[in-house]
Amino acid sequence: MDQETGTTASSPERNFSSDASELPSPSALVKPEEIQRGPNILPPTSLKPYTTKQLRKRHVEPWLVFSILGVTATIVITRLQMSSSASPQDSCIDSGSSRLEQLFRINAVGVKGLTFAQAKFLDLLWDTAIGQGGKFIHGLILYHLVSRSITLLLEHSTLSYGPFFGLKFSPVSIESLWALFSILSQAPAQIKFMCAGLIFVIGYVLSFATIWSATTGYEADTVPAYDIMNTGAFVKQDSNRLTTCWSVPDTNRSDFTLSQPIIGPTFAQAFGTWENIGLGAEFERLHMRAASPKVNTSEEFQNLYTYAISKNTFLHHYNDTVDATALKGIGKFRGTDNWYDDDCDDGGGHETSTGYRFNQTCQRAPLYMSVLGWQYAGFEQKDREDLPPDTRHNQPPWLDGSEYVPYHASFNLNVSIAEQDDMIPYNSTLWWNKSRIALNAPFLNLGTDCQWSNGSLGLCLCFDGKVVSQDFRESTPTCLNDTGYRWGFSGFVVVIALALETVWLLICMAIWLVNVTMSELVRMHRPGTGVIRGVLDIAGAIDLSIGSDTGAYTEEELKKELEKCPSIGYEIDHGTENPRIRLRPVGHGVRTRQNLRINRHTAYG
Repeated sequence: MDQETGTTASSPERNFSSDASELPSPSALVKPEEIQRGPNILPPTSLKPYTTKQLRKRHVEPWLVFSILGVTATIVITRLQMSSSASPQDSCIDSGSSRLEQLFRINAVGVKGLTFAQAKFLDLLWDTAIGQGGKFIHGLILYHLVSRSITLLLEHSTLSYGPFFGLKFSPVSIESLWALFSILSQAPAQIKFMCAGLIFVIGYVLSFATIWSATTGYEADTVPAYDIMNTGAFVKQDSNRLTTCWSVPDTNRSDFTLSQPIIGPTFAQAFGTWENIGLGAEFERLHMRAASPKVNTSEEFQNLYTYAISKNTFLHHYNDTVDATALKGIGKFRGTDNWYDDDCDDGGGHETSTGYRFNQTCQRAPLYMSVLGWQYAGFEQKDREDLPPDTRHNQPPWLDGSEYVPYHASFNLNVSIAEQDDMIPYNSTLWWNKSRIALNAPFLNLGTDCQWSNGSLGLCLCFDGKVVSQDFRESTPTCLNDTGYRWGFSGFVVVIALALETVWLLICMAIWLVNVTMSELVRMHRPGTGVIRGVLDIAGAIDLSIGSDTGAYTEEELKKELEKCPSIGYEIDHGTENPRIRLRPVGHGVRTRQNLRINRHTAYG
């Protein structure tokens, strides 16, 4: 290789060496004492304490308000949960579920009829907004509480470096809980109570999202179904096979077509839910009217309905009368024959077996041979018979605003059955198949084979056209899926969550007030919160413990060395021109017990 080539090949190495030789030597670097400081050097300053009004407005009243709200909410929700547990639910409880499982079920439904995606979205929205959002807010409050508590601890006691780092820079973490447990083992008695309270409040914040996420849930909407006729066929309350009906057992006095039940609206239309059976509000719910009914029914069903309300109205008016003067309002006395109730005893004002009331002891009221009153026209009866309407307009409350037409009628006493109990001994008429049917006393008995349901006016329930003669609700229901999903709350879990929230508020309030009362630095607007404040405090203590030549040490090496150092605490350093509030090592086994004695008129560095 010629000299030119060798020179060319070796030139990069020579250039590198020349670049390296141009780097400044360590002796040529700027010395630390020669580095100019920035223009914003902070001068010493004094501390200003809170006024009594500021302490009350900022540190007492907010905690009292939220604590009272928490206690009130817990009491109210607990009572609602207890009342809902004792009352019927609109959802089905599987008979195979244990009592513990039933406690966690959704019993406060927020939204029903959801698709799976909609129910899942609502649950995720709750978990995000309430679970995670609530945890963030509680964590922010907890950070200020822990910072003030550390300040108090460092004023009246000492902390080793490990617990300080865990509490100061990771207050909502397992590390902070571990730090508090380590403090408990060696802290004075008064410090242990605060540490125990902090363990609870930190643990609650860590589990906040889980607890409040557990208060909600979604499930397939289920409804109870019963084996109505003991055939093994379970029926839901909205089944079209379950209907209302009129049952007339004594058909030998009327029309042969009444031998079969007269089917009316479905159970869902008349009752709505199983729990409404026996409440007597079926016809109010149906809003039945002659010309414009809410639910279309057959002519036969409407005719029996008008007969039933006429019978009920007659009995209502007659039972409210106790003497001839009162009876003059609806009828006249005819003849001298008297019919008495056989079930009169020495009790006053009781309802007798035949339905007549005597307001005085064994006072026997006569039955009038003929009672002039009124009843309601059957289907198309008014038009066919050109009935003049009754003008008194004293209809019973359940017919207010109805289009049924009352007309004058006469109810005649039938003395041939006067000795029979439980019968109303008056003849009546029934409009059936577009003509009048004269009925000898007593009135038609409606619903005698379904008295268990206590149907309004004697209304019965029928399944597949057959009268339901026994209370099927005494049997064990089964749960059948309804349409869609339901999203809501578990009242039991909500009560637990509110109770924990209230305890958390009360403990936080107690610790906060202790900090404000016992910590001089907290009362002087210097609570120790903030990253910069924490870094400045601990940096000075570390510098005094292990020096400033720490640039080459690893995290683990620094931790190991700091574990050997004395615990740290707040003290006032008077060795400078201006006294300094410093976090510094305190001798082994020494704990600062006395107050710092901060002077509000002194400027501290």
